[in-house]
Amino acid sequence: MLQPEKENNNCEECGRELHGRIDQRFCNDTCRNSFNRKKRISELQGEPPFIPQIISLLRLNRKILWRLLAHEETRLVSREQLIIQKFSFKFYTSVYQTKKGEIYHYVFDYGWLATETGKILLVRRIEQADL
Repeated sequence: MLQPEKENNNCEECGRELHGRIDQRFCNDTCRNSFNRKKRISELQGEPPFIPQIISLLRLNRKILWRLLAHEETRLVSREQLIIQKFSFKFYTSVYQTKKGEIYHYVFDYGWLATETGKILLVRRIEQADL
């Protein structure tokens, strides 16, 4: 089925005339990215400004855990190894307490447990979350 021709054949970001496909919305990637960035920011209006900062810290924590674990299920590291990489122990997404009373902190699917020896046990959660 043919799409009806757009009445306004201009870029949604800068207003330049478009040439090419009928369903084209932007004149280039820069305009498309700029438009989507502004849209994302406007959707976040009303949220406190610290929300994106927290999300960035959670992403950084997960990336550090992911990098240190690589393809392993578990790994012991020193607290200093994590701190050097700018890991923040204050930011995590969930907590799991075992029957023994051990408390694991998770950043999505990667977590850690502070051991009695002062080392940090890194773990990767295998099961899929029900979303």
